[in-house]
Amino acid sequence: VRAENVLESHRWYHVALVYDTAEVVLYLDGQPIGRQAVDSVKRRKTNRLPLFIGADTDGQGQPTSFFAGEIDEVHLARGAKYQAAFKPERRLSPNDDTVVFFDCDSQIGPFLLDRGPQHRLVRLQGDAHLAKPEPATR
Repeated sequence: VRAENVLESHRWYHVALVYDTAEVVLYLDGQPIGRQAVDSVKRRKTNRLPLFIGADTDGQGQPTSFFAGEIDEVHLARGAKYQAAFKPERRLSPNDDTVVFFDCDSQIGPFLLDRGPQHRLVRLQGDAHLAKPEPATR
């Protein structure tokens, strides 16, 4: 899903990507800004590669294409949380469909706490603030 919007520096945004059986929709501050029908999207595949928040994963499971900004909260859920334009809440809350919910303001040592029902601990690679990525080594 692609959007033409250009984001401003030094401003918070609420970004949501929703995948359901009909389409993939990208929301910015509660407004849909990009969508693509599922039948024109490659079928979803699973793999054993790690999930990086703030980076893409390459074929060897290493982080690449680092995000240059700050992330406040991450909420991964089962099912489509949004189905139309909405007013984003400043602070989200986990619910029964929550897979993981990270509040990046709540860090204990090198760990982020999962406020979702599983209460996982996730080790940070780097820190929970903007940092220059290290060059990849082979």
